[in-house]
Parts: sequence; C-alpha cells; structure tokens
Amino acid sequence: MPISVRTLLLWHVRHACFTDGRRIGIVATMGNWTGDESDGDDVKLLGVYSTAEAAQEQADRVLSLPSFGDEPDCLGSTRTPSVRTGKPTGL
Repeated sequence: MPISVRTLLLWHVRHACFTDGRRIGIVATMGNWTGDESDGDDVKLLGVYSTAEAAQEQADRVLSLPSFGDEPDCLGSTRTPSVRTGKPTGL
C-alpha cells in the first residue's frame, strides 16, 4: 500500500554585507526570504523534519547560536510535496 510522505525543510540565509555592514539584497519575513549565493549570501539547509513542531524546536535552538540570531527573519521552512512510496519490488 503506498504511503504519502511530507516533510519540512528548515533553511537559513545569512546575507552578504557591504563594507559598511549593511546587508546586500535582504528581503525577509519569517518563511519568505531571498538568498543569492552568487551575491555572497550563505544559504544553509539546517534539516529535514517530519513535523512543524520538530522544525520549530530546531529553529528555536538555532536562533541562540552566533550568526543565526543576527538575521532571525531569514530562518524559515518550506513544505515538500507529497511523495508516494510503495512496497519495494526487490532487486
């Protein structure tokens, strides 16, 4: 019997800075941010979680760490599409 699986991907982006310290290209609200690695942004996939609660617990832990807490609005999650898996047929 096929199983439907959905997960949450937890992301953080640390935006590159101009020499005066201003962030380059920052557009962020919780869960809706942009990041461009070609501009020097540091985009990180922090983990894959089965529930929103588990993702939020990790987000709370991460925000207490150096550099992540500097841009708390640049932490967000995206839900993956449902993936249907079935019984393995063997090799």
